[in-house]
Amino acid sequence: MSVTMNCSTPNCNQEIAFKSKWSRTEQGTPYYKTNSATIAGGVLAVPAFLHQYVVNNSQEKVGNAGIQFLKGMFKEASKDESVAKEINEAYKAQGLDIDVKNPDKFFNEIKNAAKEQKKLAIPLAALAALLTVGSGVIVDRSRNKKAKETADYVARVGTRNALMTRGDKIELSDNSRPYYKSNDGKKLGAILGAGCACVFSAVNTAISKLPKGMSKPQIFLTSALGMAIPMAIGGFIMGAISDSMTNSKAEKNA
Repeated sequence: MSVTMNCSTPNCNQEIAFKSKWSRTEQGTPYYKTNSATIAGGVLAVPAFLHQYVVNNSQEKVGNAGIQFLKGMFKEASKDESVAKEINEAYKAQGLDIDVKNPDKFFNEIKNAAKEQKKLAIPLAALAALLTVGSGVIVDRSRNKKAKETADYVARVGTRNALMTRGDKIELSDNSRPYYKSNDGKKLGAILGAGCACVFSAVNTAISKLPKGMSKPQIFLTSALGMAIPMAIGGFIMGAISDSMTNSKAEKNA
């Protein structure tokens, strides 16, 4: 599809072509509008949902394995009164009411917490998927806003001047037409990934049932810190992929 503009601004009377997906700024300048990050987020939302669903449904097995390990450790510790006392005091210092000689109450709390996690499998999996898609939407909005501003800037000052002043943000297509070169995905991806880790951890901690004495703020911090780095890396990779897709399509359509 070809769009011809008639105006008095530099470089505006040339034919500016966007072969397929194009839109206009408020000033009427055509620019390539993308949804690549949203698509990438939608695709990755599926494994995000499945992963969280499996994690929540596996909590009973994980909890039972942990209980068996603690039973063996407590059994050995209970043979020595002084050792048992030291372990009890160590747990008490952390806010946990555990008696190594009679830990059944604590073990039941672990089992109940694991069962609650299983009930939360679908809601938390849906949250993980929603955060993944939402991150893509935010990246696209940021990129499209800058693409609009860049298109208007080029129309106002001309391609040559625009390349001289904003050469790091503008590329020329094979048809020598300027388009916005995006790196918004990489910039925002890592930040959004870490942010999603904090949001997810906060929600999960708030709605989850924990064994008596466990500190929710401490659990939140442990969870958020544990998830932040891998999710930041994942967000960066997703952003880099969306940048590559967007720039390739923008170059072909300009």
